[in-house]
Amino acid sequence: MDDLEKQIKTLAADKPIVFVCATGARSGESFYMVKDLRPDIKEVYFLDAEVTYNKDGSYRIKAPQ
Repeated sequence: MDDLEKQIKTLAADKPIVFVCATGARSGESFYMVKDLRPDIKEVYFLDAEVTYNKDGSYRIKAPQ
């Protein structure tokens, strides 16, 4: 979050941005930070789900109930 806030001015406004984290909490915070500080970025999204990453590179996405 600190790094994002420091570098938020460098984000391209002409490309979609998707934030992903293991629980959806940090990605949601990142999403709202960009919406607040960079309203010129129209295509910003976050994954609101729990993501489990495995050592073999596979993953499982579990949507909230």
